[in-house]
Amino acid sequence: VNAEKYYLRAIQLNPNYTNAYFNLSALKIDSSSKLLTEMNKLGTTPADTKKYDALKKQRDELLHVILGYLEKTVSLDDKNMDAKSALVSVYNALEMTDKAKALKAQIKK
Repeated sequence: VNAEKYYLRAIQLNPNYTNAYFNLSALKIDSSSKLLTEMNKLGTTPADTKKYDALKKQRDELLHVILGYLEKTVSLDDKNMDAKSALVSVYNALEMTDKAKALKAQIKK
């Protein structure tokens, strides 16, 4: 939480600070992974299904936040391959396959 606060402050001071956006996305990706792990541990009972749906909604919201940070990172630094690779993964997780394919093709060039 403290790191997030500092990255947001860095962006406030310098809206073009690429590393702050990328590092924020990394923090959020870690949270997203924890949610996914929790989702994968659930069974198929009605209660588990309800919990799964709630966690999925939470994760999708988080992925949209990550998407914004990564798209901003790539817009500021088009040569940042780590950000582009992470962005492809987020596009795939959000079932944005057309965007994922287009970016993947751009990376291969």
